[in-house]
Amino acid sequence: MAGPLVLGAMVIIGTAVAAQAIRLRLDSQITQIQQDLPQYLFSGPYTVLHSTGQLLVAPSVACSTKGYNLTLTLTSPARVPELYDASVPVVIMFSGFQLPSSYYKTYAKALASWGYAVLQYDLPGWMLKTIIKDDDEVACLLPALLTWVKAQSRDPNSAIYEMIDLRRVGVMGHSRGAKLAALILAGAESGVSVGVLVDPMDMTRVTKQLHYPSAVEALADSSHKPVSALLIGAGVQGWCNPADEGWKKFQPVLSGWMLEVTKAGHMSFTDAKGAAAWSWDHVCGCGNVTHKVVMHEVGASAVAWMESKFRPVESAGKVASYLAWARAGSGQGEYNFTTPPEPTPPEPAPSEPAPSEPAVELQPA
Repeated sequence: MAGPLVLGAMVIIGTAVAAQAIRLRLDSQITQIQQDLPQYLFSGPYTVLHSTGQLLVAPSVACSTKGYNLTLTLTSPARVPELYDASVPVVIMFSGFQLPSSYYKTYAKALASWGYAVLQYDLPGWMLKTIIKDDDEVACLLPALLTWVKAQSRDPNSAIYEMIDLRRVGVMGHSRGAKLAALILAGAESGVSVGVLVDPMDMTRVTKQLHYPSAVEALADSSHKPVSALLIGAGVQGWCNPADEGWKKFQPVLSGWMLEVTKAGHMSFTDAKGAAAWSWDHVCGCGNVTHKVVMHEVGASAVAWMESKFRPVESAGKVASYLAWARAGSGQGEYNFTTPPEPTPPEPAPSEPAPSEPAVELQPA
């Protein structure tokens, strides 16, 4: 009787030991894979906090005499010792037309985990949000949003108390939100020069009739061109992002990185889920790729771009790793990635020949 029991116990122990060895081996392989991938494909070192607020933008000339009550969402890194002596850049994120800020929380969390304070806003309205002209929204809301951030940075009860550097402000947006971000980048008076444009849309038949500004024209006429930005585009064009008004229209007037996600449609760049995601993808078009995969790649790219501009020295190694990974995978089916050509160093000027010594005529002794 003891023999079978001992044998059974040995089998159980052997199985447990083998399972533990397999688990350790898999953990080691996963760790090695993670070490080989760019760090920006993973969450950053900071815990992410979410806070909300309300902002009443008073009527003014810049706001076309109307006031607006905004619902704000702030996604920021938690206060940790590493941040006591390092200020945090601010990113203002603009949503697509009539889309909620919650559709972009993946990007906000990714940026915040790497040390950025991301501010989003929702206009009043449930089924149909308040519509503001593009130029009014830029001229009216951006200063109000930055003033709110400044006030929060001085409030001891705020999540971003004494953490913000308003000398480093970036913008990011999707669709019409990317157009708003582009208009801000084109205006030298905004002081904002770092941006991420996700599948931007410039003009529609209606906005042309209403004489809305063209972001592409503004970028082309910018006094500080070429404007540098990360431009991200969908490989699938459709009713929501026609090629003649989408990211390909922006490409000639921008200098910076370009990421085309070949199987993504216009709404693949959002956190829309369930029936909403299904509906949007059927209306706008989409390839065989999930929203989660698209947003993961785009979020990593956005972090890498912001880091290359706001923390070029501290992030040099991580950015180089990301660029090497992106370039290696470009053109293999999932995405196409390009960067501006490296500037050619000037050729050294031809050296001047050394002046010859004047001949000395010897005099007879």
